[in-house]
Amino acid sequence: EGGASYRGDAGKLLTEKFMRPIDTELGTPQNDEGARLRLSRHFLECIREGKQPLTTAMTGFTSNLVLDAIYESSRTGQEVKLDWTI
Repeated sequence: EGGASYRGDAGKLLTEKFMRPIDTELGTPQNDEGARLRLSRHFLECIREGKQPLTTAMTGFTSNLVLDAIYESSRTGQEVKLDWTI
């Protein structure tokens, strides 16, 4: 059991250990350029240098399949079975 909260640039993991609550502060490493800049740089490297992307089309398909199932389950209140065939 546990949870997480995120406000602004700070995050916190909330959990329990030995029947006592524990809050773990999350932060951005110093001098972090940010995820968007890192992803943009990686995208350009893949184009310029022919590198293999970190994520594939299948990763995007899987993410969309799961998100669509979450929305459908929320809409219907029923379990949604995923169809993994393409």
